[in-house]
Amino acid sequence: MSRQRQRMRAHSAVPRGFSLVELMVAMTIGLVLLGVVGSIFVASKGVFVSSDQRSRLNESMRLVTETMGVQIRQAAYVDIANTTAKVAMPITYDDVANSAVTGILPIFACSDGRVNFATVPWTCTANSNPPGVLPSDSVAVSFQNQPSSALVANSSLLAFSNGFGGDCAGQNPMPTPAIASGATMPVNIPIAISEFFISRNVVTTQGGSSVNIPELSCRGNGNPGVSQPLAQGIEQIRARFYVIDADPGGFGQRTRLTDIAGVGTDWGKVYAVQLCLLTHSPGNTWGTGLAANFTDCDGTVRASPDNRLRKANQLTISLRNRVNTFSALPS
Repeated sequence: MSRQRQRMRAHSAVPRGFSLVELMVAMTIGLVLLGVVGSIFVASKGVFVSSDQRSRLNESMRLVTETMGVQIRQAAYVDIANTTAKVAMPITYDDVANSAVTGILPIFACSDGRVNFATVPWTCTANSNPPGVLPSDSVAVSFQNQPSSALVANSSLLAFSNGFGGDCAGQNPMPTPAIASGATMPVNIPIAISEFFISRNVVTTQGGSSVNIPELSCRGNGNPGVSQPLAQGIEQIRARFYVIDADPGGFGQRTRLTDIAGVGTDWGKVYAVQLCLLTHSPGNTWGTGLAANFTDCDGTVRASPDNRLRKANQLTISLRNRVNTFSALPS
């Protein structure tokens, strides 16, 4: 073999690197693939976080609707036991509540305000709404949860024990004298009273920083000076009521759906409640534009100020114990 061929074979056996053009083409292809994979990852993570926040939102709403639903359905409940008079007569709710003195109503609500239980009948105190805070109602319910007195025979109710027979916070409506002396709600009675409302500017920690989160809270007459949080992220309550009226044409009764102002003084004629609760997700959705707009409980379309998911949920709750009879207890 000639020396020239030997040199050519030796030269061809030496490893060769990429040329500059080949390197640039390879880098361009790699960057394109990286961009495609990155965009898929970003989109997938955004969908995952959004779905997770939506699930948390729905979980909170289920908890709230169950808690409020149980309390509201109990409104105006009264024990079916009879008086111990010579002629036993069934107990009515007003026998136990004595509304003319206590002001207690089976159900009551305040539009954009809180209930003032110190007046007879109950009245409302307006909320102060800073900019960006949605207007919200409060709803109060009451029902008998303990035996009323020695005038009642064969009562099926039991005295308070370990949260059983308590208000919305599981507290005894017949508390210690220290609580009763400064009470702002009727106490030391066998009636549980619960007021649901939105607590604002509640400071909590998320992601290592302090944030203000609205909460659904409840104040019960077992400890009326201290409200208890039920769920975070409930931003607004709006209540409407189904009321039974006498038909003006003399054809029996008619029903109407009205707001709080439309009920007037006819709280004893309410037979169902329509609630709207606006809930937001615990955390921000990952990415932008995923929670841009929402519709609040007043039907107003708003922009999300913090990129949280928001959802207005409506439910209708029937009052199973609505009664319109007069007192039967002897005076």
